[in-house]
Amino acid sequence: MKQRDAFNATTIKTIYNAHHRHRVVQRAGRSQMQQLLGQLAIQNYVECHRCDDREMETDLFWAHPISLELLRAFPHVLIMDCTYKTNRY
Repeated sequence: MKQRDAFNATTIKTIYNAHHRHRVVQRAGRSQMQQLLGQLAIQNYVECHRCDDREMETDLFWAHPISLELLRAFPHVLIMDCTYKTNRY
């Protein structure tokens, strides 16, 4: 941006702040889990989750509708990605 306009006073911090404000407005006060479940519903994903007694998520599964069609067509091949970012939590 600065190469195209020498008078541009934008810094990377300004861009990060604008990105953060956009995400906050997009979430509208919902938690990350609520946002995820809402986006899965909007995109018509098949979703299933379970909670324990303390209302903590214990299991979460989602699948794209096309993936389910492929599973029905080829039921003997199933690949699941069960990775978990332990360093984030």
